[in-house]
Amino acid sequence: MKQTLFHSSSLLRLCFVLASGLLLLAGACSKSDEESAESYLRLSVEKLLYNEALADVNVIGVETDGAWSASSDEESLRFEPTEGVGPATIRILDLEPGRTAELVVTSGALERRVTVTRRGGNEPVELTLSPERLRFDPSSGDGNRIEVRCNAPWSVSADEGLRFTPASGSGDGTIEVTGAVEGATLTLTVTAGEGDEAVSRSVEVSYEAQAEPGRIIYADDFDLTPVEGTVWVNQDAVSWPEPEGEGASGVTYEGLYTQVRSDSYGSASVGSGENYLRLYYEGGGGPYFLVRGIRLPADVRDYTLSMSASFTEADCTVELSADGEIWVGLDYEGAATYNRWESISTGFTLPDGVSELQIRMRPAGTSQKYGINFDDLELAAGGGGQQIVFAERNYRWPELPAECLSAGDYVVHTHWAETVTSHQRLRNYTYCYDTRRHCPLWIAHPQHECYEEGYGRTNVWAADPYMTDEQQAIMYPIAGYQYVSLYTAATGTQWTRGHMLMSNYRAGEGSELNAQTYYASNVAPQSGEAFAKLWNDAEMRIQDYYVCPDTLYCVSGAYFENENTVAMDATYTSGGTRYYIDGYSKECIVPTHYYKVLLRTRSGRTGKAIQECDPSELKAVGFWFTHAEVDPVSGSTSPTLSQAYMKSVKDIEELTGFTFFPDVPDEVKATYDPADWKL
Repeated sequence: MKQTLFHSSSLLRLCFVLASGLLLLAGACSKSDEESAESYLRLSVEKLLYNEALADVNVIGVETDGAWSASSDEESLRFEPTEGVGPATIRILDLEPGRTAELVVTSGALERRVTVTRRGGNEPVELTLSPERLRFDPSSGDGNRIEVRCNAPWSVSADEGLRFTPASGSGDGTIEVTGAVEGATLTLTVTAGEGDEAVSRSVEVSYEAQAEPGRIIYADDFDLTPVEGTVWVNQDAVSWPEPEGEGASGVTYEGLYTQVRSDSYGSASVGSGENYLRLYYEGGGGPYFLVRGIRLPADVRDYTLSMSASFTEADCTVELSADGEIWVGLDYEGAATYNRWESISTGFTLPDGVSELQIRMRPAGTSQKYGINFDDLELAAGGGGQQIVFAERNYRWPELPAECLSAGDYVVHTHWAETVTSHQRLRNYTYCYDTRRHCPLWIAHPQHECYEEGYGRTNVWAADPYMTDEQQAIMYPIAGYQYVSLYTAATGTQWTRGHMLMSNYRAGEGSELNAQTYYASNVAPQSGEAFAKLWNDAEMRIQDYYVCPDTLYCVSGAYFENENTVAMDATYTSGGTRYYIDGYSKECIVPTHYYKVLLRTRSGRTGKAIQECDPSELKAVGFWFTHAEVDPVSGSTSPTLSQAYMKSVKDIEELTGFTFFPDVPDEVKATYDPADWKL
């Protein structure tokens, strides 16, 4: 059976730039008084604890529109570059142990400073947490925070059921407790340092049981900011929402053909405030409004959903879901007639174990000119009624190839992680790793906006914990060596560490979701200017154009037409000489080609599992790239992604020997229309 693999160096550079840019943007919402509209200077951090173990965290992002320079009075502080024009990243190279230095960055008349500290070699680890006991309040923001004071890198662990962010840090920082178990006291532990010098401190987090009567789990009058005229939900989902209630802290919204409005029609509403929502009858059944991430208390099963509405039950479908995949219609009695505002409500009962709820509204007809209108959504404890059953569907994950080679020279494993904002525990990706070639054969993963809720990236290369060093290519720190790589002596090629699953697809600096993309199981040797550009263009196109509410299913793979290119892993350079780490360095085979195969619904909004779709509702395509410096298709080192690189999924199955999307009929996989994929 033939195999395949893939990824790009410029992609990694792009990911780093994007991560730095996002961090900068997070602090760029307003300018200080001294900054004019014509000039600005911002730095990504005010304090930096130098980490001798993780060089990638010793960086300072610079954002400015002009020339800048950096300096320090501390002679032992080494950094680069010392000057530049426009946005840049300053890397701290060294600082004498036990010293604190100030880095000064200037641009014209503007000046910004960063305090850089390095713990002394014999200095003990210091770690304090405040408070020592925390009473979790789901309706509170700052009240659920734990302050960390530390002079070393640290990591966080907790009892099951306690949710928090971030999972690690360095120096002083803040941990936010985002979820707890009602009626329980759980422990959160922070550990700083390593080995014999490691220090741990704990905080007890209690969440008192809430009184049952009148408990508001979620409510929103959509009146945070009165809109001027109209606002489309899919263009602005932050200015108008005002979610409240004990389960509302993680709520997000999305919608298609849904407006937030403020006009005379809304003044006739029995609801509150100025704003209301209008969901139009357009798009062939595609319009919808979705409330995501309502966290449910552990002791409540009966609920009442209410709203102010001007539609009958025949005009709108109201659905509930626990995971965004299985939806159940909710029975209710709407307004007496269309276009008449009334307060409506209905009760329902959820099964045990449902910890999160989503509410979706979709127009059920097309005859009403102005769509359906509603206001003041509320989910309260108590009531009960219709028994909601989210029936289990034992469907195969659509992205998983039929051939999962878990014996012989292959390891197959699935990594799971929690999303950054909505805190859903989801599969991250599944890999099939070739332990003879020491390279991933394929990475299969779902792609949805919930995987991209955070910003930034982890930048910590690591071994996959489910494989040994002998099984995987060592491109991660090992045996005291921080900067290791794959190297082919015959051509003098130092191979880039290429993500198969792009780091930006799993946003969230410090999150487990993003950190797992830096495992060796998701990394392949990659080089070649032409290949790097094509692969990067394909990855960005997927993220920008193909992700949809129904979920996009992807497989990224490596193909070996031959095994002529051999690299050695666990290598490093010192003084211009290449060295191989004894006991670790071994031969790895470099792929000749890389590919991607994609599957999704045509509309992107069916709300159905892939296995429940008619072939006419599905589309699939493949992209195939030669791993080369000069692209053989265009003859260029800077080719443009086009139809020339597209293949049917069936074509790529025949090349690789794998069966992709095994639950999808061949008629879907055998053809593709470039127009369906905007090429």
